[in-house]
Amino acid sequence: MSVEKCRGIPTYGIYTGWETTYKKNNWKIQCHKKFFFRAGLKSYRLLDSRDCLRALADTEEETRKYLDQIIKH
Repeated sequence: MSVEKCRGIPTYGIYTGWETTYKKNNWKIQCHKKFFFRAGLKSYRLLDSRDCLRALADTEEETRKYLDQIIKH
């Protein structure tokens, strides 16, 4: 398990199938269990305050730890 870092890829506010599970300092963690879990892709994504993709991960815990690292810096 690991976090895949992304360089702020715009999502254009598209949340189809994504559910926000956690918010902190205008950042969002979202989960898409239905499709991604079955396809073997990362189920969680981290969006910044501009709704740009910053990371993908297998678990919410991994995503929260990465978010905490970003916020501390």
